[in-house]
Amino acid sequence: MNQSLTGAAYSFRKPFAFSAMITFALYVYFRLFFREFGLNLIEEVAYFAGFNLLGLSLLMFFFILAEYGSNKVFRLEMNRRAKNFRPGRSWLPLLLAIMVAFGSCKHKTIAGFKKDAGTGVFTKYANLEPEDVLIVMNGEVINHNTVPLGQDFILINKNVQGFEVRDNKISIGCSLQIRDEQGKLIMDEADLFKGKSEFDPTDAGLLKCHVNTGQPMEWQKQYRVSVRFWDKYGDGKIENDFTIDIQDEG
Repeated sequence: MNQSLTGAAYSFRKPFAFSAMITFALYVYFRLFFREFGLNLIEEVAYFAGFNLLGLSLLMFFFILAEYGSNKVFRLEMNRRAKNFRPGRSWLPLLLAIMVAFGSCKHKTIAGFKKDAGTGVFTKYANLEPEDVLIVMNGEVINHNTVPLGQDFILINKNVQGFEVRDNKISIGCSLQIRDEQGKLIMDEADLFKGKSEFDPTDAGLLKCHVNTGQPMEWQKQYRVSVRFWDKYGDGKIENDFTIDIQDEG
């Protein structure tokens, strides 16, 4: 038995190394493709660990199948356990625990991200989730990032779910930062909703941030726009990052 386990451990080393290499390569590709995805150190470590955990879980699954799937003793043991299965015994507490965990999680928004291929808007969210992210200019939804100098536009997070409601009100914050090609901050609004941050819950259907272009912006230059919405009653947030290409207003 010990020799069998030793052999299994040895045969697991190469697949483990291969899995680690593939996982690392996928993570590098993910970070290069979503290079606009601003992460702090804790988030970076969490996402990297998540990639590794996923790769290791898949590897373990296939390894167990390959190593023990043809083992006669293993199959007999599984058959014996299946015959002795009683829902009312030790499986019931486990089943109840799974149901409770699922019930407590299903009301929470899963953190994630999305990127619009047309406008390039990269959205990261946690405990708040937008159904869609749009840029509207001159009353029309656009699918590009070109903006004439002097033209304003609206960034919209549509049908946002997850706000905490107090006394039939939600409270929202919205910050706006714009940087030039050298990374210099040319606009920094800490909270555009300051002084009027309480809204009706139906207003969460369209979270809007109005962005104006003009001085000190210059045409044929690119600018990085960062918009952040957050729940002042909870811990939810939405971060929108994108680049606008300023062209001649004429």
